[in-house]
Amino acid sequence: MRDDRRLPRYLFVLILIVIVVIAAMLYQRQRSDIETLQRTLQSSRTRELILQNEVSEKQREVNISESNDYIASHARENGYMMPGEIRFIVSNPEALLDGDTVGSAVVTPVDETQVDETPNDAAPDVTQESAADGSVQDPTPQEEVMP
Repeated sequence: MRDDRRLPRYLFVLILIVIVVIAAMLYQRQRSDIETLQRTLQSSRTRELILQNEVSEKQREVNISESNDYIASHARENGYMMPGEIRFIVSNPEALLDGDTVGSAVVTPVDETQVDETPNDAAPDVTQESAADGSVQDPTPQEEVMP
């Protein structure tokens, strides 16, 4: 006697094939998602390294800019003087560059009584005396040669 409740073999094989195909499709999708996530992770790590390098560079710049030498050099570039320093104004800077005509350049120190006569709305006139009292001032911009 045959049991009528059994599934026919072809139906069992068909269900088994459908399950295997679905499992293969899910596996392929999962592998694709994993590869996408790995690429995203790699690009994120690369971006992190770039940002860490930028942070290190900025931190180095901050450390340098906090030093007194850096501040003093930038102040001198902008025309400020330290107390007791003498500013020299070169009236013919091109002559300093020519090896034959170095003697023709006129270098004059700014003395305590001399005030810059060049008009400058942004900065007050500056004398050596005001620099000697320890205050910081903004002189009129001129070509300068430090001794």
